[in-house]
Amino acid sequence: EEWPRDKLSELTANKAPLVFQLCTRCATCIQAALSKHEDAGEELTDEAELALVNSILVLTQLLSAGPGPLQASSQQPDQRQQEHPLAAHLWTDRGSQGTLGERMIDSAMRLLFLERFTIEEIEDSKPDKEEDDETEQPNPHKALVNGVQPAVLWCEGVGPEGGGPEKVGDDMRNNRQLCLQLLAALLCGAAPASPPVGSSDEAGPAATPGDRQRVADAVAMATLAGQGASRALMVEPRPLEYLCNPSKQVPRRGELLYSLLSVALGYDPHGYSVPYGGYFAGDKDELFTQLCLQILGLLLLDANDVYVSGTEAVVSRRPQEQRGSWSTGAWLSPRPHVFRKMLDGISSAQEVNFVVSGVVTLLGTVSEERGTYLPKSMKVPKFLSELLVLVFHLAACDSFVASACREDDIVDLATGVMHMAAEAPEHMHDDTITLLIWSVVLRLTSHRDACVAFLEDFDGDVPDDLPEVSGTFVDVVFVAALKQLGDYFLTATCNQLHRSVLDSCLFCMINLSPFAEGISIETCHRFFALVERCGKSVQKRSSHKGAALLPYLLEILENSMQYQYTTNAHLAYGILARAGMLRALDKLVTQVPQVAADDTRTPSPTAALAMSPSRPAAVTNGSGGVGNLSPRTEVSDMSTTPTSDETLTLWRRNVKVHLDPLMAMLEAALPQLEAAVEKKECSSPDEAKELMPKSILGLMPPPPVFTTRSVASCEVTHRACEHCLVACLAHGPLADLWSGDSDGEDQNDEVAQEERKKKIKSLAKSAEKEEEVAGGNPASFAPPPRGASSTLAAVGAAVAAVQVAVVAAAPAESAAHAAAEDDLTEDDYMEEEEEEEDLEGDELVDEPEGDERVQS
Repeated sequence: EEWPRDKLSELTANKAPLVFQLCTRCATCIQAALSKHEDAGEELTDEAELALVNSILVLTQLLSAGPGPLQASSQQPDQRQQEHPLAAHLWTDRGSQGTLGERMIDSAMRLLFLERFTIEEIEDSKPDKEEDDETEQPNPHKALVNGVQPAVLWCEGVGPEGGGPEKVGDDMRNNRQLCLQLLAALLCGAAPASPPVGSSDEAGPAATPGDRQRVADAVAMATLAGQGASRALMVEPRPLEYLCNPSKQVPRRGELLYSLLSVALGYDPHGYSVPYGGYFAGDKDELFTQLCLQILGLLLLDANDVYVSGTEAVVSRRPQEQRGSWSTGAWLSPRPHVFRKMLDGISSAQEVNFVVSGVVTLLGTVSEERGTYLPKSMKVPKFLSELLVLVFHLAACDSFVASACREDDIVDLATGVMHMAAEAPEHMHDDTITLLIWSVVLRLTSHRDACVAFLEDFDGDVPDDLPEVSGTFVDVVFVAALKQLGDYFLTATCNQLHRSVLDSCLFCMINLSPFAEGISIETCHRFFALVERCGKSVQKRSSHKGAALLPYLLEILENSMQYQYTTNAHLAYGILARAGMLRALDKLVTQVPQVAADDTRTPSPTAALAMSPSRPAAVTNGSGGVGNLSPRTEVSDMSTTPTSDETLTLWRRNVKVHLDPLMAMLEAALPQLEAAVEKKECSSPDEAKELMPKSILGLMPPPPVFTTRSVASCEVTHRACEHCLVACLAHGPLADLWSGDSDGEDQNDEVAQEERKKKIKSLAKSAEKEEEVAGGNPASFAPPPRGASSTLAAVGAAVAAVQVAVVAAAPAESAAHAAAEDDLTEDDYMEEEEEEEDLEGDELVDEPEGDERVQS
C-alpha cells in the first residue's frame, strides 16, 4: 500500500518470477482458508481472517499493476507485440493444478459467498428423521435450484427465492467490496490506470465559426477521437474468457450474476421517499451499487466480439414473412457466453418485472430531478453510465423488451436512455455514450410492440440537447436521429464510432417508418432538410456522404407512403412539393447504362456480397434471416476499385428501388393536386393538403415487405462498453487502486494535452492539403479512407461517374445545365454546405414565413 503504482508496475514487468511466487503464496493461503472453512467446517478465526484479508489485498495490488492498455489503436488483444511477463507466468498451464490465474478466479468467486465473511451464516436446519432412519439428511438451505444455491444470494430480486437480507452490516459489505476489487483487478489489470480521454479533455485549435478551418479542425478531432476509441484497454482476455466459458467449471457464476443484478436494480434512488432523502441516505449504498454495476458490465463483455466488424453485426428480419418472436438472445450473441445466456434466460414474470422496474426507476431519476418543485431535491445516481452498459445487453433479451412493452414502460425506458446524452460524466467521451444510446434504441425499435408503443402522444421531458418536440414519441426519435445525423455528417468517414452511430440512427427511423402515424410538420421539415441536402450534394458536387444516406432516406419515405399514407399528410405533401428534385434524381439514376440486370425488387445482402471480391461472413438469425449490411457497405463496398461497374450499378439500384414507387405516386397524384389547387384558388399549404388524394391505393405498386434491422455485439460496441467501464472504474469507488502520485499525474496530463493539440494541428493541416487537391470540396477533408470507411469514398467516385454518363447521354439542354452547375464558385458551395442555408423544396403553395426551418 505504501509503494507507488509505478514501482509495482516495474516489479511486475522486471521481477515477474518473484512476483509470481508471491502471488502463488497468497493464492495458496486463500485456498487453504477456503478449504478449512467450507470443506472441513471450521470457523474462520480472527487470525485466519486477517491472513485472508492480507492475501487478498496483496494480490489485488499486484494484479492492478499488471498488463496495461495498448498504445497502437490497430492492435487486438491477441496481436500484442510482447506478452506481459507476469501474465505469461499466471496463465502457464502447470499440469494437474492448472494455471494460477484460473485458481485465483475460482478463489475470488468462492470468497464472494463465504459464510460469516461475505454472506450470513446458513441455517443448519435439517428435516426430522425417523428413529430407525440412520441416514444423514441433507440441509434444504444448501440445495440447488437450477444450478444456483438460493441461500447464498446476497438478496432477493433475481434468481430463486430464499436469498439473504437486503441490508447487511458495514463489515460484510466491506468484505464483499474487497472481493469484488480482487475480481476487477483480475479482469482489468492496469487498464484503469490509463483511462480513455473524456470529452472534457479534448482541446483543439480555435477556429472562426463558418470558415473552412472549422471543418478541418472538426475532422481532425474526430479522426483523433476515433483512433483513441478503437484502442484496446483490457489487453489480457484470458481471465474473462475463462470466467465466461461454459465448458469450464467455475464456481458460483449464477449466484454472482443474480446477486449483482438484485443489489444494483434494487437500489432506491429516492432515499426515504421524501425530498432530499437521497442525500441523507449516505453514499455507501450508492457506491456499492456502482461497483456492482461495474463488475456486472465486465462479466457481460466478450473478447470475441472484436472479431465481428460493424457491418457483419447489422442483422435484418422481415416480420411479415418471419412472424413470431425475434429470438434475439439466439442471434445477437451466437458465441457461447455463460453470463449472457443466463441474462437472456431470466424469464419469470416476477424476475423480469423486477429488472424492468429497477432500470426504469433509475433512469427516470433524470426526468424527476428536472421536474421537481424543490431545487435539487432529487439526487441523480452517479452510476448511470454503468447502467447504460447493462441496458445495452438487456435490450438484446426478448423477455426484457416484451415485459417493458406489456407494463407500458417502454417509452419511459427509451426516454431515460436518450436522456443519458446530456448526463454523461466529464471523464466519459460523448461518442462512447452516444453509440451505446443509439444501439439500445435500435434494438428496442426492432420489436414491433415497441414501435406500436412509440405511437402514443409524448408529454414527457424532452432531452436537453433537443428542441421542443410535439407529437408522438416517434417524433422525438426522428428529431434526435436527424440531429445526430447532422452532427456526424462531416466526420463519418474518419471516425468508426460516428459511422456506427449514423447507421443506428438511420435504421431506427427505417424500423419506425412502417408504423409511424401523424408525423408532425416540424419533424417533416427537419427530415426533408436532410433529404434535400443529400439530393443536392449528389446532383451538384458528388458528395459521397449524401450519396450513401440517400437510399435509406428514400426507403423511409417509401415505407411511410405505402403503409401510413392517410395519417402522414405533411410527409406526402412534402414529397409532392419536391417533385423537381425527385425528377432530377430519377433522371440521374435512370440514364446510366445498366451493367447487370436488377430483376429483384430489393437488393439482397447475399447477392450484394456475392458480387464482392472478398465476401465477409454474414450474420444469420434464428429465423433464417441474413445479416444486412450498413449503408457504408451495402451501398458501395463492392470492389476495391472506386469506379467499378458493380459499385455504380448497386448504388443506382438501391436508389431506384425506393424511388420508383415514390415517382409513381408523384406522377399520379401531382396533376390532380395542381388542378384542385388552381380550381379552389388555395393560398396556404394547409388548404392544399386538404385537397390531396384521400387514398393512394392503385396509384403505387404493391407494398413491399418491409425490413427491420438491429445490431449484434461487435468490435465497435465492445470497445464502447470497454471504454465506458474502464473510465468508470478509474473514477469510481475503486479509483484509489489505480491512482498514482498526484503531481506525476498532473504532469502526465499536461504532456498528453500538448501531444493531443499537436496531433490535432497536424491532422487539420493534412485535411487542408487534401481539400486543396480536391478543389475546395469540404467532403474531401477526411484523411485517406481505410477499412469500412473506404465505401463512402467509393460512392462519391461512383456518383461522379454517374454524372459523367448522364452528361454524355443527355441532350444539349442537360449539358448546358451541367455546365451552369460547374460555374458554381467555391464560395457558393461553402455557403450551401457550411452556412446552413434554408433548404426549401419546390413548394406548390409557399409556406408561411413563420414556419420553422431546420438548419442542417
